[in-house]
Amino acid sequence: MKAFRIFIAIACIALAIGFGVSFFKHKSASSTPVDVNSTHKAKKDIASTYKAFTKTQTQGDAYIILIELENYLQSLDVETATKKIMDYLNQGDDIATGLPFMVSPDHTLDAAPTLRVYLLDQLNQINPDASAKYAKTIFETSKASDEWAIALKSYAADYDGHIEQDTYFTQQLKAFLNNDSWLANPSIGYLQAFDALVYRGGNTFVLNLCNLAIESNHPAIAYASRLAIDRLAQRDYTTTMQVLLDNPEELESVPKLRAFIFARGDVRDPKQKDIVEQYIFREDISNQELIAFGSVFPNLNRDISYNLLTQEEKVALESYADQDLASLQFVQALIKEPRARNDKEVFQTLNLAQERLEEIKESIERGQKQSAKRNTAKISSN
Repeated sequence: MKAFRIFIAIACIALAIGFGVSFFKHKSASSTPVDVNSTHKAKKDIASTYKAFTKTQTQGDAYIILIELENYLQSLDVETATKKIMDYLNQGDDIATGLPFMVSPDHTLDAAPTLRVYLLDQLNQINPDASAKYAKTIFETSKASDEWAIALKSYAADYDGHIEQDTYFTQQLKAFLNNDSWLANPSIGYLQAFDALVYRGGNTFVLNLCNLAIESNHPAIAYASRLAIDRLAQRDYTTTMQVLLDNPEELESVPKLRAFIFARGDVRDPKQKDIVEQYIFREDISNQELIAFGSVFPNLNRDISYNLLTQEEKVALESYADQDLASLQFVQALIKEPRARNDKEVFQTLNLAQERLEEIKESIERGQKQSAKRNTAKISSN
C-alpha cells in the first residue's frame, strides 16, 4: 500500500527539472523522520488537511499529512469520497504543500505541490469515471499546469478505445503544448505530462516536439521534447521516423540526437529496416551523424522513469541479443553492396557498426557457452 511507503525528496536533476529519470520515494534527509508505523492508521479530512498546511511544515510532516488524508478518503465509500473531493475542488480553494510533483510506479502521485493537485489524483484513484469527466472542467477553467497534467492522465486513462482518435483529447494536448506561460516556466507536472503525448502516440505532435527540442529557451522543455520523440520512436518507430524522413531539416542541428533515434530501428521488421536504409544513404546526413549512428546501432538503451500514463516495456535479454545479431547480418549484407562501397562515409559507418556488433556477438556466444556449462553441471549433480 502506498500509505506505508517512506519517502525522500527529489535530489536529482534532469528531473529536478522534472522529467526522464526515476523519482525516489523516501523522505528528505533534512526532514523530520517519518514514523509510518505510528501514522498509517491516522486519518485527516480535507478541512483539517487544509488547516495543517496553513502552518509551516517539514517535508516529513507534509508527507504524513497527505498519508492521513489518503487514509481518510480511502475509508469512505466511493460516492461519499467523490462528493467530498468534488465539493472542495469546486470551491476553488488551494494551498501549497511544500512537496514536489512525485509520480509512483503505479502512475499515481506520492506527493503533490498543492492540495488540489493531490485531490485530483485521489479522485482519479477512487472514481476514475468521475475524474475523467471532471478533467473537462480543468481544461475549461484551470490555469495550473500541474492540474492539467492530472486531467490529461485521468481523461486518457479512462478513455474506451484508441485515444489517438479522440479529437477532443488532441485539442487539449495542442492547448497544453502551446501555452507560452507554461513553456517559459515549466513545472515538474508540466514536464511529466509530456508522457500524455507519448501515450497518445501517432505522428500528430512529432514536428511540434522537434521544434521545441531545438527552439525552446528552457533546457527542461528541450530535454522533455527530445525524450518524448525518442520514446515515441521506441513505441512506434515506423510512424515516428517516417515524419523525420519526410522532413529532413528536422533535428538537423542536433545530429547525434537524430542519429541515436534513427538507430533504434529494428531491422527484423521490414518497414523499420527500409527506414534505416533510407536514412543511412541520405545525401544530407553528415559524416559526424553517420559515425554517431554507427557507434550505437542498434540503439537499445532505455530511460527508466515513473510515468503518468505509459508503462516501460520489459524486454527479455534474449530479444536484445536477437536484435543485435540481426543488425550484424543487416550490416554485413549492406556493406557488400556497391552503393555502400562507393560511398566512403557510409562504408566507414557500416564498418564501425560491424566491428562493434561482432564484439557483441562474441560476448553473446561466450555467455551462451557459460550458460550451457552451468546447465550441464546441474544435470550432472542431479
